[in-house]
Amino acid sequence: MRINNEGRSSKMVLRFSPIQEAEAYDYPIKGSSDESDIKRRNLAFDVFRRTSGGSLNYSIGQGRDRNDDRGGSSWSSVPYVTYFLFCLNILVFAIYICNSSVDVAGLEPKLLINNFTTTLAGTNITQMRQRPNPWIGPSLKFLIGIGAMYAPCVREDAKIKGIVKEAAVTPPDVLGCCEIRKRGLAAMATYRDCKRFGFGHGMIWTKEAQCGDMQLQVKNSVILRPCCVGTEGKCMMLARVDCKKLDGLFHNAGPEHCSQINCLGDICQFYENNSTYTPLNPNQWWRLFVSPFYHYGGLHLIMTLVGYISIGKQLERSVGHIRIFIIYLGTAMMGLLTGGVFLPYHVHIGGTASVFGLFGVLQIQLIQTWKTHVKPCTEIALLFFFFLFYAFLGLLSMVDNYEHIGGYWAGLLLGCLLLPYVTFGSWKLGVRRVVFAFSLSLTIISVLFLMCFYFIDPDFTFPEELVYFSCLPFSSGFCENDDVEIK
Repeated sequence: MRINNEGRSSKMVLRFSPIQEAEAYDYPIKGSSDESDIKRRNLAFDVFRRTSGGSLNYSIGQGRDRNDDRGGSSWSSVPYVTYFLFCLNILVFAIYICNSSVDVAGLEPKLLINNFTTTLAGTNITQMRQRPNPWIGPSLKFLIGIGAMYAPCVREDAKIKGIVKEAAVTPPDVLGCCEIRKRGLAAMATYRDCKRFGFGHGMIWTKEAQCGDMQLQVKNSVILRPCCVGTEGKCMMLARVDCKKLDGLFHNAGPEHCSQINCLGDICQFYENNSTYTPLNPNQWWRLFVSPFYHYGGLHLIMTLVGYISIGKQLERSVGHIRIFIIYLGTAMMGLLTGGVFLPYHVHIGGTASVFGLFGVLQIQLIQTWKTHVKPCTEIALLFFFFLFYAFLGLLSMVDNYEHIGGYWAGLLLGCLLLPYVTFGSWKLGVRRVVFAFSLSLTIISVLFLMCFYFIDPDFTFPEELVYFSCLPFSSGFCENDDVEIK
């Protein structure tokens, strides 16, 4: 057997028998007493065997032994990182589920209709499409509030800017208290809007006055205040009871007009200080690092952890503690960025992208060691079955297949970059170097592409039909976001 140490100027050549060669890497060979262990470890593809003669090239770094090259662990080590991430996901979910309420469960979105919504224009009909949570967990608004990956909270967004601009008051218009006596209503508005909605109904407009500080002429008048509804920063002037029916955030104190607040600040929970409603620039980049540990609900948590623990603990024994941690976070973050680029107004969380990343790593490991497996075609068929199963779950509400594809792609690249490798024949070592350089180039290009479309040019829009790759319309409105419409 030939061991090439590229970190030194000289090469050390050692020759072993096939039995010694296998024992040196803890791999059972055909005819040994450990042959049955292959079947138990096939799923993780961590059995590297050589059943025929030949040279074996194994690249290691200078001053490091075989264990150090694999991230500082031995082949039979306990997968501490996998167990730690497994427990951390459960702990995080238990903490925030205890501080929230479970959202409406189900698959079919519900259309809520309120025929008596009070506005300055009078009584209107309000329609709201409420998306349930099929994973049995908290609402999307709650998840955004605790740090889930949501593009408008991370960088500026043209759609959100348009919503804020629509509610803005530009000079020479000024705000004042508009009281409409015949309707028993009062709200902050410009003189133009007050005249448009209240002319002929006993309109009284007081310049630069807040209705909450005035003695209104009609006792027990209903004061309309800003109400933040949905997750896209939409603000409506509503009464408290109507705002509650729409599951909105009612501003009972402080500014009384939508132009004076930014609902995105309430959703993302970022402010300059406790005494102002003006939000900071949306730069909550830290969401990228905490979102992999959040889940849409209990079923989503189980789905993620079953896939992760089934593959991760065996893979960690093959690649080591450090590498498995890099693979988990790297695939999760690339999946989150991919989902944010294609579906910016969806909430992206969870470690299912990491599960797909593990699928990618396993596929690379299987290709590298194809001839060492008893039934490689069976193994890749099993891997493909689980891949399709998790991809089908990505067609349901909330869970995102773009995250899955991003995680899988990252897994393929990290598998080529990080996996400890064994090559048979000196020419294959050169191939390995070419694959490493090519994979590194693709990794850099992929990261730059996602960063460009996510941060530098976020206003670029993809076709709306792309949403169906992540959510099949099993029924009318199944893939639509929460929306509120007043007629």
